Amino acid sequence: MVSFLLSLFFSYTCNYISEVNLIWAAHQVHHSSDDFTLSSALRQPISTVFFSMFVYLPLALFLPPSLYFTHKQFNLLYQFWIHTEVVDRLGVLEWVLNTPSHHRVHHGRNPYCIDCNYAGVLIIWDRMFGTFQPELREEKVVYGLVHPLSSWNPFWAQIHHYVYIARRLVRGEKGDGLAFKLQFLFKGPGWSPGKPRLGLRQDIPQVTFHPLPSLPLPLSSLPLSLSPLSYHLFISLVTQVSPDEKPYDPTVPFWLNVYVAIHFVILLIIATVMRIIRQGLPWLQTVALVSYCMFSLTCLGLFLERNPRVVPMEMTRLAVLLTALTQSSTVFAGASSVSLVFSHPVILMIPVATSLALWSFKLLSGHVLTTDPQQLRPIDETKLCANGHSYPTFCVTTRFLIYISV
Repeated sequence: MVSFLLSLFFSYTCNYISEVNLIWAAHQVHHSSDDFTLSSALRQPISTVFFSMFVYLPLALFLPPSLYFTHKQFNLLYQFWIHTEVVDRLGVLEWVLNTPSHHRVHHGRNPYCIDCNYAGVLIIWDRMFGTFQPELREEKVVYGLVHPLSSWNPFWAQIHHYVYIARRLVRGEKGDGLAFKLQFLFKGPGWSPGKPRLGLRQDIPQVTFHPLPSLPLPLSSLPLSLSPLSYHLFISLVTQVSPDEKPYDPTVPFWLNVYVAIHFVILLIIATVMRIIRQGLPWLQTVALVSYCMFSLTCLGLFLERNPRVVPMEMTRLAVLLTALTQSSTVFAGASSVSLVFSHPVILMIPVATSLALWSFKLLSGHVLTTDPQQLRPIDETKLCANGHSYPTFCVTTRFLIYISV
């Protein structure tokens, strides 16, 4: 039990140090989604391990590795289910456990939600150290970053804050010395000279709301208890975020959503095969396959942004994949499990070759993707469900696939 509590405390500490700008650059990936669903739990940074390893290192003095990894897996499994808006408050459990209500606040970008509720399993750590904030019933939690990412590019989601830090340090301003640069790295993202370590709460962009036109009464007069629909869900149903703060959702043609979904499935097959045969692959081929998967996810994300620069990138990606499929027996030599898919590579070659021909034709004919501002604007208000999301379409599937890949 003591080892379990130690593991949970260090989990709290690991989240708490994300207040440091340099470490927030990694953790922000997990917070970058404008939605709060179970898939948000899978939106993980690739660089967190380089910071968290130093936080958990003291546990090696007390816990054997087997016990540590057992507790860590239970910790991670528990934290998966609390990424949801479906579950309301859980009564007396709210005093001890980290619940969906508490974790919604942790992921919110409302000013009152910033820098709080760092616990993984037990909320008692936040209550003990003064970082606890209950969910306010009168204010809907809006998710994502204070300055929204507004991109479907998973690679950019991983590095964009590092890029911001690097630009600020390299370009700098007159009078920026070593002391400023160290403070910029190790104080909060909202810090600037003359401000507290975490910046000023009033500098955080406000989130505004307005009732739906059909609501006949002001929000302040809503009842405090609703059954069977909870007050929290009722607030979500009868309010909208202001038009300039709606979730990033550029309009994408149906055919492009289908295209992205098909190629994500192909990529998923390749990644699954690679996972099966990774022990038999030389390190150079492993690096090449991982790089290809990352590049492919970037291309698919750019398609959902309707970024015209993705067309030559996609044609290059397809040409590389087509070449690899024609040489699959050589590329995956020595890996017996590859027969699961690549014994008949023509199954994958047909959609890949067809896609390459499609983009070649579009490029030659001049019919490529455009970045019309109207197309990139958030979806029209009249096409929104009550919770502010578009009606279920095929694009929901492709967006979900991109979510879980980040």
